[in-house]
Amino acid sequence: MTDMELEFSRVFDTGTVGREARTVELKASAAECAALARRLDLEAVDALSASLHVARVGRGPLFRVTGVLVADVIQRCVVSLDPVAAHIEEPVDFRYAPAEEPKTGRDLTVDFDDQDPPEPMDGDLIELGEPVAQFFSLALDPYPQRPDLDKEGWPHDDSERDGATATVNPGRENPFEVLAALKGKQE
Repeated sequence: MTDMELEFSRVFDTGTVGREARTVELKASAAECAALARRLDLEAVDALSASLHVARVGRGPLFRVTGVLVADVIQRCVVSLDPVAAHIEEPVDFRYAPAEEPKTGRDLTVDFDDQDPPEPMDGDLIELGEPVAQFFSLALDPYPQRPDLDKEGWPHDDSERDGATATVNPGRENPFEVLAALKGKQE
């Protein structure tokens, strides 16, 4: 493991895994949810849980962790900065293997079509919480938007839109409409 403080840490002993996969249920506490919200710059993480299966792969010390994470979050709308609630259900799949000794030499080969290399184990221990937090961060909508906004970021209610246009740009043409008209003339 690392020396840094993890917001959502769950260490699992792989010595308890035999031929059958072990099911592990993870649930973030309120404090862990708040810490993840700060880390990921979210308004709130209301809930985060994961149902995981830890299985030994073959006879060696390779382990595969699969399952699903479920979260309820509140993000900021990229247009209005209003809170936007989201529900996330995301599959997770990662592997662990014993840490290898660092190789000396300069033979670095990167194949981007290959699967990610396994995470290193610390003896028989593996960290389950941090990979779940990483999958969670990747599952977040990078551009959350209020559902009542149209493609241009205006509310579907025209009365709000007309009022906003009148106060923001009184007597000025919409530059996008001018460009669309010019594009039509060139074709």
